Amino acid sequence: QARRDEDGKKTALMIILPTRDLVSQVAATVRQLLYYLEDAVPEAVELLKPGKGEEGTRKVTEARLRTTPAIVVGTPSGVLEYKDSLDLSSLQSLVIDEADLLLSHGYAESLQSLLKLLPPILQTCLVSATLTSDVAKLKRVMLHKPAVVKLKRQEGGRLKQFYLDVGSAQDKLLVTYVFLKLGVIQGRVIIFTSGAQESYRVKLFLEQFGMRSGVLSGQMTGRHRVEVCDRFNSGGFDVLITEDWEDEEEMDDDEE
Repeated sequence: QARRDEDGKKTALMIILPTRDLVSQVAATVRQLLYYLEDAVPEAVELLKPGKGEEGTRKVTEARLRTTPAIVVGTPSGVLEYKDSLDLSSLQSLVIDEADLLLSHGYAESLQSLLKLLPPILQTCLVSATLTSDVAKLKRVMLHKPAVVKLKRQEGGRLKQFYLDVGSAQDKLLVTYVFLKLGVIQGRVIIFTSGAQESYRVKLFLEQFGMRSGVLSGQMTGRHRVEVCDRFNSGGFDVLITEDWEDEEEMDDDEE
């Protein structure tokens, strides 16, 4: 649907995501898929709200939008930032991914504003890991007689869950080492810590025993985080150490 046609260039698909990292990852994947099209390859453009000192990025994005890309991928605030440069009159499909995270990131008002830019008829796909009351409200607003697809939880699968009540921080490091060294946990591993300082502490500990690891932190730039994820996915190291954080760059203007 996003291919060029005889009527000229049209923006046919828009994908909405909650964070810069996801926008960059999805846009990269879309470009990889577009590479295999036999006819003229449509362009995918990322729409991210420029940060401080990123006016050059704004000018580049606006220039790319003047070519009317077939696909745009962005956060709600990113799309609204470039709304004057966007022509969505011919939009055919809208994908709203991680809907529950979009709402938890404070994008409810931005999504309402985004609705006003959309044509009256288009195919909309709403994807969410959880069906909260807020997601249900969003579904009623954005979807008309939707087909709902629910994935059943598999019973008796390969997933194993257990926990250990460990006392001191030193004991936690010791247990982590034993689990990894003895193969209790196999394959690639993600370790969650209480903060960035603790993440680097675990990394330094594992490096003493020759265990390859990487840290994913909210203190890194978005580009750096994407690079760390790419290295982990490609087998550059076996253990990814991270913590929960809120991406302050993704909040709306009012919240900033």
